[in-house]
Amino acid sequence: EDVLPLLTGRIAFVAAPQDYAYLDGKPGVQIPAFGLVIELAKPREGSDILNLVAQTTLTITNLEASKQKRQPWVQSSETFQDVQINFARYLERPKGDQLATSYNFQPASALVGNRFILSSSLGLCRQLVQALSNEGSDAARATVAGSGLPNFIQEFAPSVAADLVEANAAVIHAKNVQNGKTAEQSAREVEGLCKLLRHLTTIQLNTVQYSDHMAIELHGGWK
Repeated sequence: EDVLPLLTGRIAFVAAPQDYAYLDGKPGVQIPAFGLVIELAKPREGSDILNLVAQTTLTITNLEASKQKRQPWVQSSETFQDVQINFARYLERPKGDQLATSYNFQPASALVGNRFILSSSLGLCRQLVQALSNEGSDAARATVAGSGLPNFIQEFAPSVAADLVEANAAVIHAKNVQNGKTAEQSAREVEGLCKLLRHLTTIQLNTVQYSDHMAIELHGGWK
């Protein structure tokens, strides 16, 4: 009753690689950063409620910090491109090359116009702030051009998937050996998979709204 009237119904899910700049090391298992971009009918009221949800969640997860084998988070904020970003930081920079999986996360949130960002990492939140701040001119150009505008976009970057496979190769090899494969077999399979992924271009599935019809488009290629 409190949240739904504040939403327009348009929500985007985004995932992207992260650089772990907030760590002196990397997690043993590396996963992409991900976030939600939520369009609000009432930006100020909506952001207040969603920030309250984020802060409450942060407090609850801090109670589980020791079980997750990580330091507790401290709430902090910064100004990035004239946008206020609220984020969680660690008291001390975590160190190590095989940190717990929970160190993939540094929650952050921000409001850009009528778009509220909830992100699993500060780095992705900054990228989304920058993208949303600059998208107005691109949208205007597309409208002027009279072309159809995508209203659903699903993208998969195979080269990014290859980077993730390589980053987690040690974990994959251990699992393969545990399942009965030799180290050589596992190495060949991982190498072959990465080569295949790097030969593929970005795969994109769109639904595009034109003035008189809607189209479903699938784009991809081989390089």
